[in-house]
Amino acid sequence: MSRRLAGSPPAGGASFARERVLLSSRDLVARAAAVTGAGGELWLASTGWSMRPALPDGAGALLSPVSVPRVGDIVLTRDRPVMLHRVLRVSRDSVQTAGDSCAAPDLPIPLSDVVAVVTAIDIGEGPSGRGVRSPVGSRAKLRFTLRRIAAALFRATMSPS
Repeated sequence: MSRRLAGSPPAGGASFARERVLLSSRDLVARAAAVTGAGGELWLASTGWSMRPALPDGAGALLSPVSVPRVGDIVLTRDRPVMLHRVLRVSRDSVQTAGDSCAAPDLPIPLSDVVAVVTAIDIGEGPSGRGVRSPVGSRAKLRFTLRRIAAALFRATMSPS
């Protein structure tokens, strides 16, 4: 599993992390669970391509406490593997996620494996030279939903009748 960076929240237009700490996946989950479990927030540097374009490689993701995730939320999951993916379905005892740029959804996991929810994304330097923060909101969820509907319609038209 790749290693990730975690840090403190931005201050005064600084990068998303004042202090960067290299953590193993296990330590990242433990720290995120401890911080968000106590009601705090934690910035994480994302790695990988599965959540593009919403969360590009190297973008900062603000992890916040979550009780029950909602469809469309981006969540941090533990161990199966540790990842930031978007919630597709929520049942009484499980959640199913998928990367925005992945063709297939992940296998359902227990709700207890959802560690935190992403409430803001720092995608780096903007034209002003300050970090650009984009809240994870309805526009991103709408784009995600429309892509899923389009993919389902495409599969339906391509299946043999």
